[in-house]
Amino acid sequence: MVAEQETRGMVRLIRFHGVEADLMRPAQRSWDTGGFFDFNVYVRDTNAMYRALQRAGWTAFGPPTDYQLGDFSIRQAVIRGPDGLIMVMLQAFGKVLVELPAFTAMSRTFNALQVVRDYDVARAFFVDQLGWSPLTERDIRDSEEPGRNMLGIPGNIARTVRRRVGIFHPDGGNDGSVRLLEMQELGGHDYSGRCVAPNLGLLCARYPVPDVAAWAATLRSRGSGSAPARPPTRHRAPAWPGPSGTICGEVLS
Repeated sequence: MVAEQETRGMVRLIRFHGVEADLMRPAQRSWDTGGFFDFNVYVRDTNAMYRALQRAGWTAFGPPTDYQLGDFSIRQAVIRGPDGLIMVMLQAFGKVLVELPAFTAMSRTFNALQVVRDYDVARAFFVDQLGWSPLTERDIRDSEEPGRNMLGIPGNIARTVRRRVGIFHPDGGNDGSVRLLEMQELGGHDYSGRCVAPNLGLLCARYPVPDVAAWAATLRSRGSGSAPARPPTRHRAPAWPGPSGTICGEVLS
């Protein structure tokens, strides 16, 4: 599935037949770790899309939230759909975080979030092994979530809990990035061991590379410390196990 006028930022739907499957992150909360927590899209009207998805059976961690992020003014909602899928909808007022082709209702996806148990270990995977660069990194203390606390952290501790967050990308940008979030003090459940096929949820992030064989050799030379989740083929580099039960797969561009 891909947004109009787009050739990337796709969402790939897969169904496994003849096997038992459970949710990767059952009964999940925003501070639970393991796998991918969400993927991000822009929308024209967060409130309208929020109401439409609610009528279709989706729920949310909180109502649409208005907040200011530096020079950016945003209305955002974190919503939950079938099979444990979570999508973040962003409506920008003025300047946007990512330049995208014109769209009618919803853009392609441009970012995914991992809630991790150990930020330093996750960071080392993306920077030291994949060779990605950080766009931004913050250590947040004594600050609430913006607006009405869109992640649903209990209000009596939302200001005091420590959050380490960073955005990482192959070229240090935002379009196609992965965001890491650590909230160890909340002591969430770890679902890392469940984030495998055929269980239901966000399974894998895929990125293009110019040369499959060369990229596979580069990964091995950097010493991931674990075997690929899937061996390379002519058109696909290894699907490499990432932090907290995630999988990063590379494909030939």
